[in-house]
Amino acid sequence: MLQSSWDNVADKIWTEVNRRNPEQLEHRLQSFQPCPDIFTTDTTPQLSEDELVRKAKDEIIETLSGSDDRMREWKSNFLLRLISDNENAYIHYSHDEQTQHVPKIQLALAFLWEMIQNSGM
Repeated sequence: MLQSSWDNVADKIWTEVNRRNPEQLEHRLQSFQPCPDIFTTDTTPQLSEDELVRKAKDEIIETLSGSDDRMREWKSNFLLRLISDNENAYIHYSHDEQTQHVPKIQLALAFLWEMIQNSGM
């Protein structure tokens, strides 16, 4: 499939998941922000909303367009990372700035639902 076709598929999936789960998707986007090192004077700039969305959609495209072997890899399949609670998971920061790996099962299911709807099945 051409890149523009994958972009269209990712856009449709993203739009529908965002329509139904905006708060969960917002939390997921925050996992793409660079984490400043608290022990240095790191001034890594924060990414814009558009940059965050682009990174998230790129992960969807990578997962959908990847090989079967790659689909089974925790580090390259965004759905597996969403359900993970180990070092492969998306990082979530709690209110006390502690790093946690929190599975996002409902969000993974929402993505799966939209992927099935957009597959023509």
